[in-house]
Amino acid sequence: MKTNKSYLEKFEAYRDDYATKLPGLFEAALNDAVSMAEKARADNKPAFFKGGVKQNLDRAAGFLSVYESIKGKDDGDVVALVKKFDTEKAGIDAIEDAMASELLASVKTPEDDYKAADKSTLYSMVQKEWKKAYPDDEILGIRFHESTWKRSTNWKWNSTSWYKVDTSVLAVSVIVKTAPEIASIFPAFINKDHLDGDSMNVGVHTKSHGYVTRKMLM
Repeated sequence: MKTNKSYLEKFEAYRDDYATKLPGLFEAALNDAVSMAEKARADNKPAFFKGGVKQNLDRAAGFLSVYESIKGKDDGDVVALVKKFDTEKAGIDAIEDAMASELLASVKTPEDDYKAADKSTLYSMVQKEWKKAYPDDEILGIRFHESTWKRSTNWKWNSTSWYKVDTSVLAVSVIVKTAPEIASIFPAFINKDHLDGDSMNVGVHTKSHGYVTRKMLM
């Protein structure tokens, strides 16, 4: 207990020191988000809202969350920062909403670059697996935006021995209706195992876990 207490005292000292820096870090990240949103409007670049604006907003929210966990949600400084975040985010959202139609209109249907003879078979595989995973989805199309498979051969360690991996992946785009006037473009991956007779499976669980999703007008 004595040893743990000494470490806890060090932790509390570091925590308290970091707490004094958090408001400044929060303000800087939030100001960067606001500045980038205004630049997006001035330069007519709505894509900024899915990149730098979002990244800086997430940074600000992260700093605020840590600060709140240290000071408590009822602390006066925390309450003031939460209010400022909500106000600035509302302003950013208003700018993004005004440019939303431009952002959606700038996204085009992915190219269909894969020309191999097995394309129709692969199309059916992706369609079948997607409908199995998401039976309520209305698939508008599947685009083979990559012209070739990407092959990877290497060795991996499983804690007791080395084993060989030899696979190829072909990424495709699945276009799904997600609103009356909006479609979403999700990735899917056809995987081929060269060490198992070129057996194939389709990875379709891509609606979360950080996969990039784009939206476009119907």
